Amino acid sequence: MFGYLYLLSEGRLAFAGRREDATDFFAKQGYVCPATHNPADYFLRVMAIVPDHADECRERSNIIADAFENTEQFEKYAKTASIRKERD
Repeated sequence: MFGYLYLLSEGRLAFAGRREDATDFFAKQGYVCPATHNPADYFLRVMAIVPDHADECRERSNIIADAFENTEQFEKYAKTASIRKERD
């Protein structure tokens, strides 16, 4: 089983970290995963861009990505990505 989860939304990092932390992060954004759902499937559904509701979905995913960009976890991953990019 995977221990880390990475979620992207239209090229933006919306979450990166441990599965357990994802549940807490999404709950703080108002998206509490029901006990009967697989968390990874639930997060994908929350982040999905549904064609008939694309504007609403993009707004939701941008709000979530904005919230993640204000976390210590994001700073950790942003530094790692910057270091790797500079080496290339």
